[in-house]
Amino acid sequence: MEKGEALDSHTLLWKQCDVLHSSSTNAADQDCQMSRFATAEAVKNALYPMRGEVFLIQGLHDLCAFVSQSLGKPLSELKLCEIGSYSGESTIIFAERFGSVLAIDPWMDDYDPSDATCQHASFTEVEAAFDERVSRYPNIRKLKTTSDAAFLTLQSNTFDVVYIDGLHTYEQVRRDIMNYRQIITGVIAGHDFNPVDWPGVHRAVTELFGDSIQTFMDTSWATIL
Repeated sequence: MEKGEALDSHTLLWKQCDVLHSSSTNAADQDCQMSRFATAEAVKNALYPMRGEVFLIQGLHDLCAFVSQSLGKPLSELKLCEIGSYSGESTIIFAERFGSVLAIDPWMDDYDPSDATCQHASFTEVEAAFDERVSRYPNIRKLKTTSDAAFLTLQSNTFDVVYIDGLHTYEQVRRDIMNYRQIITGVIAGHDFNPVDWPGVHRAVTELFGDSIQTFMDTSWATIL
């Protein structure tokens, strides 16, 4: 009996240890899962980093240099229209160089489910971030609407440069190019000239301009009209 009681006690002790280990492991797993969930939620609610890498900024700097050299004028004398401004990262890069910048964007949730920006912060938050970011630049004018609607109000205007980075479908990119080239007196340009990630952009630009375009390290493209 004494031997049996000792054996039962030993077995009970191991069972208790197993329960404690299992509880500890489950708690660690739960903490890890909660951490991953919190991280995913934080990413989802954060702004998409449009110009989060040095080469993405340098690409725009190189584009600006190309424009100045091609048109033979200092950028401070030129007007630029940007289609698709998101939180204003590229907008302020342009504003620090060009005389004036018109930023066109509808700031509309889920405008393109295939675009990574729609998987992040709401566009109400994005617009608020844009407003705060550009508030120190008096040469930026904001136009909250689609590029199609904006064009109808801008047909009596001209711009030295138009930078297209709005809806990335083939149909819309082609329409933006066909519309806005009518009011450009210098260079038409845009972003995401990448056949793998953005085949619609690549197809529209290639069909309309062939190999006459200049490309940059941030996947921007440009050509002189």
